[in-house]
Amino acid sequence: MIVRLRSRDGLERVEVPDDANVRQLRERVEAQLGVPYHEQTLSLSRELLRTGESPAKFKDLSDAALRLTEAGVSNGTVVYLRYDLERQVDASAVRKANPLEASKAFGQSMTVNDLVARQVRVERQEAPKCTGVSFDTQAANAFQSYVSSYLGFSVKRGGVLYGTVDAETGAVTVEAIYEPPQKGTKTTLELERGTPQEAAADAIAAALGLRRVGWVFSQATGVADKDHVLSADEVAQMGAWQAEIGPEAVTAVVSSYSDEEGGAPEVHFEAFQASEQLAKLVADGWVTKAPDDSSLMELRNPQHPDDASPVIVGGKDVGEVDVEWFLMPVPITNHSGALHGSFPVENRITTAHEQDLRNALERKGPFQQRLKDFHLLLWLSDLGHLDKETDLALILEAVRDDKPIMEGYQMMMMGMAGM
Repeated sequence: MIVRLRSRDGLERVEVPDDANVRQLRERVEAQLGVPYHEQTLSLSRELLRTGESPAKFKDLSDAALRLTEAGVSNGTVVYLRYDLERQVDASAVRKANPLEASKAFGQSMTVNDLVARQVRVERQEAPKCTGVSFDTQAANAFQSYVSSYLGFSVKRGGVLYGTVDAETGAVTVEAIYEPPQKGTKTTLELERGTPQEAAADAIAAALGLRRVGWVFSQATGVADKDHVLSADEVAQMGAWQAEIGPEAVTAVVSSYSDEEGGAPEVHFEAFQASEQLAKLVADGWVTKAPDDSSLMELRNPQHPDDASPVIVGGKDVGEVDVEWFLMPVPITNHSGALHGSFPVENRITTAHEQDLRNALERKGPFQQRLKDFHLLLWLSDLGHLDKETDLALILEAVRDDKPIMEGYQMMMMGMAGM
């Protein structure tokens, strides 16, 4: 396997075994390029070479035992190399960026290694990084009952999953689902991202010890019963979420379809992951066409977009790949979490009112436990009556640590509820 190394001194390449790990790559860089093992910082992020960036923050290739393929490195992948020492570089061994190179005809004045480096070999990932996902029963039911009973699976609906990841096993636990403003049709779904409300959802989740762990979407009736489980568009979105959140990010799919005997439709709640290779292809701009009515995904090398067959699948050069090559099922279970789940969910046709706050505050138990509802806390944040940096932060701390909430805040919220 050929690995291309981009450093401040240009583009060089080394060859390592197909099953090599990071340690073997470092040793090869030391032997061939003369950069001492412990002087090297390696990363798949080009930001590594930016002046002012601390090399310590780039940890994706810091584990010496990590296999390169597991990190997303394949034949021809560019790995960024940073070091502080001064090198005497053999000019004949370094390929500086050439603005005219992209205009060369494919195959002209190119070696076999150059040709291979322009292609990606698609390989099935043996197992998902997420070994299993468990959903809080109330959170899962709140989502699937809305798309089933209220929307009738007429359009797609989506949400962001918040929970925890077991560092040792890779298992994901989902405790809450945030449903951002969105536009859904029978085949498409667009979530509004980067809003102040999403930032508030992130902050509330973090205060409760949670983080983003994936996303969930529902399929409209008449789409789930096609000859593919997920469309190319849906799998491409899976790859994008994993590239954004991390390799353990999981995708949950809610659908309704009849069994093979043609009985009454049943609601199905399933979980999947895309391969790490697809997440990298999406992040690097390789996915150029992902239709919502087909399982075939079009891939093009962004550096060489005119090459119609930049991918090797099963020994053949192709330009389209069936998403089954990238898709992996994830075992799914449920549990009863610590959060309440009865408060109305944000950004739905039905909205929360004063009576919903009253219902929450009339629960039995300490005041801080009555507020232990992700959607209630987000609603309070959206109202704007509480300063997010002080008031809301103190309330969240009390809810998280199960400590009494100051009487002034209790009186304020009871007044808001008309109590």
